[in-house]
Amino acid sequence: MRVGFASGTLPARSLSPARVKKSSRLGLRWGLCRQHDPEAVAEAHRVVTGLAADGAITPLIGGRFTLDEAADGLTRLSTGDSVGRLVVAPC
Repeated sequence: MRVGFASGTLPARSLSPARVKKSSRLGLRWGLCRQHDPEAVAEAHRVVTGLAADGAITPLIGGRFTLDEAADGLTRLSTGDSVGRLVVAPC
């Protein structure tokens, strides 16, 4: 197994579970992709949106928050205590 850290710093979370389960984790800086190849990003968005519309994929929703609870959602996001997407809805 190879482990690399694009930021140059070690992450706070342990990678042991990924090694034990022989799973992969991949991260990228989406902002850089948009900057270097905006058409590729637009095409990826079209494909993923189409797959979602067809029901072929569904996002993992790890939590739902009202606007009054948005700070709690941001705290979960910043501490890494979330899985999937966190959704903030107006009501």
